[in-house]
Amino acid sequence: MFRVLQVIGAMDRGGAETLIMNLYRSIDRSEIQFDFMVHEERICDYDEEIRKLGGRIYRVPRLSGFNTLAYKKAFRAFFAEHAEHPVVHGHIGSGAALYLGEAKRAGRYTIAHSHNRNFPLSPAELAFRALSFPTRYIADYFLAASPDAGRDRFGKRFGDPRRSAVLKNGIKLDQYTCDPASHERAKEALGYGDLSVIGHVGRLDAQKNHSFLLETMAQLNLDLSLVV
Repeated sequence: MFRVLQVIGAMDRGGAETLIMNLYRSIDRSEIQFDFMVHEERICDYDEEIRKLGGRIYRVPRLSGFNTLAYKKAFRAFFAEHAEHPVVHGHIGSGAALYLGEAKRAGRYTIAHSHNRNFPLSPAELAFRALSFPTRYIADYFLAASPDAGRDRFGKRFGDPRRSAVLKNGIKLDQYTCDPASHERAKEALGYGDLSVIGHVGRLDAQKNHSFLLETMAQLNLDLSLVV
């Protein structure tokens, strides 16, 4: 059995975090275990389940503009003390060049994961792009939620089938199936009656593409209710 270190912000109920947990629940944990390096001191939503599944949780301070050297040193010390992680899977783009650089320095196989396309330009986005840019020259392998997310973050290195792949944010469909009668009862309970309902799961941010939902509803020209 070998252990994979997942580097992420905090194991709350976000999209990337839920994807990791869906994978974690499904793998053969007698062969592969996940451990988590988080950037949060508080207890997070998935912490208890992670420990029940056999995972370990480690903590490091968040990267800021003033602690770059301390951040690198923290990861260098961690990898010196923990030889049990031959693979390091990074989900935090801003610090990926630093912590994956230290992982590679320690002889680990490094995976960089892009969960989003680039945001519109702003001072914060420019800083993020500058910090994350070197990652494309460091990681051994690249994963992304979509081809656009991969190309935005990793450039031409994403798309080489030997070094990259799209990993969609999948769910277990059987947990969401229901018969027509159950569907109608749920609509009645929510007060939607005979309306056709389109459900969308995603926070109200531009990258969730709500404008596409509104444009699609307008084209359908039906009596619809959009539930976000």
